Amino acid sequence: MYIETTKKEIVYKKKVIDCWDIGVAKNDYNNDFQQASFVDSILTSENGKHIDYITEQICPKLVEHMKKKSKAAAAAAENLKSMQVENHLFICVNCLIEYPEFESQAKQNKLATEGKHFCSTFPLKDDKKNFLKVL
Repeated sequence: MYIETTKKEIVYKKKVIDCWDIGVAKNDYNNDFQQASFVDSILTSENGKHIDYITEQICPKLVEHMKKKSKAAAAAAENLKSMQVENHLFICVNCLIEYPEFESQAKQNKLATEGKHFCSTFPLKDDKKNFLKVL
């Protein structure tokens, strides 16, 4: 995964088994969530269930971390929502999903397969290697 930038960009990357490979970076380009993802080597140009599955784990943890960081940060983050954090992220996902279902035959739209049907999970909630703490 590569992000072209003139700044020294920090990208956090984690791979689980051979099914999930994700990268997370700060989105400095605009105030809108950005993602690049592949499901079984098929480009999914729009958000899908696989992206939601990852962001629903990362964003609440980042909000929680910001509230614990300092008193000033806690005051600023008091009304902070996960969606506001998500808007400042650029997430790359490359995953293998058994029998993926897409919202259109072109397979360029959203992945429709529910998370409970993924062949493997990406358990960031029980992160033993502190991937979320690094973020």
